[in-house]
Amino acid sequence: MALRLAWAYLRSSPGRTLILVLCIAATLTLPIAGARFFVVLEREMLARADGTPVVIGSPGSPADLVLHALYFAPSPPGELPVSAADEVRDSGLARPVPVYARFTAGGRPIVGTTLDYFDFRNIGLDRGAQLARLGDCVLGWEAARRLGVEPGDTLASDPHDIFDLGGTFPIRLRVRGVLQRTRSPDDHAVFVDLSTAWIIAGIGHGHDDIAEIDPDAERTDQGYRSGAQVRTHTMITDENIESFHFHGDPDTFPLTALIAVPNDDRARALLLARFVSRADGLQALRPSLVVADLVEMLVPVRRALGGYSAVTAGVALALFWMIVALTLRLRRSEFETLHDLGCPRSTTAAIIACEIAMVLGLGLLIAGVVSLGGVELSRGWIRTMAA
Repeated sequence: MALRLAWAYLRSSPGRTLILVLCIAATLTLPIAGARFFVVLEREMLARADGTPVVIGSPGSPADLVLHALYFAPSPPGELPVSAADEVRDSGLARPVPVYARFTAGGRPIVGTTLDYFDFRNIGLDRGAQLARLGDCVLGWEAARRLGVEPGDTLASDPHDIFDLGGTFPIRLRVRGVLQRTRSPDDHAVFVDLSTAWIIAGIGHGHDDIAEIDPDAERTDQGYRSGAQVRTHTMITDENIESFHFHGDPDTFPLTALIAVPNDDRARALLLARFVSRADGLQALRPSLVVADLVEMLVPVRRALGGYSAVTAGVALALFWMIVALTLRLRRSEFETLHDLGCPRSTTAAIIACEIAMVLGLGLLIAGVVSLGGVELSRGWIRTMAA
């Protein structure tokens, strides 16, 4: 009976009940959402890191290197020569998966790599075809959706530096395919092969045949010398692909990170030992350890949020109790009438307790649904976020 009377009273004052419930919900939403957010963030970051055995890169911040290799953060700490990949392969300890990610297309990172990357991440095609030649690209599922492109379309790389008059310039890429959705940073990237990425970087280029447009051009050891205007190609086609070439020693061409997939735990230990105190300063890292250290840095933030939430909850509960006390004083005549009708005081106390429990329960339910639902909706963003 106490439960029925308590529910009837709450229904008789819907405005006041709604205000109390929403106040409780608003107070509890932040601590619940914050606690859940940190749990999901830690889990997602560690999952990506645990799936990447070893990352090799230039000297500098280990965190910057790992975050670049895992999330394609736009500012890699430095570069390493592609010969490092040959060194890892020749060691017989691991399979190298090179990464060169310095540029963007439509605001999405362009990741130069090899087909081994898709096998390593276990990413298949959703539609279209895989990389086949210079100038091809495949898009992550989310990148294709956001940019509105499909296989057969073209996609231009973004200008890297408007003041770089002689270096990089936008290249139009041929979209060959769209990758399966993985709900990871790979969904937001544009993938090309390493040679295409180096062309975007200005290490290679293609242009008209000088000998054809100027038969009088002077041939030198470095090529042709001519006063004729030479057109540089901004898109790689079947007709001009033969004109694209590179300058410099191929062994020195850059990577921004190198993922190594060891044969086993022993091979990983030996590979890590090879990159200790090297003359060239290259470093080999276990991403799981680096990310674990980054997660540890969030502990003070979590504690501060917990303390703030506790103070806020304490103030809110004090105000709630004050409202309840004032309400009980206003309802004194109502309770006296119940006593005159033979209702024991224990029943009156039970009615009040049921009312308080219902308000707190409804507030907690709403706070749980809103906070947990919000964190789940943002899980995709958490998976793709980079520091």
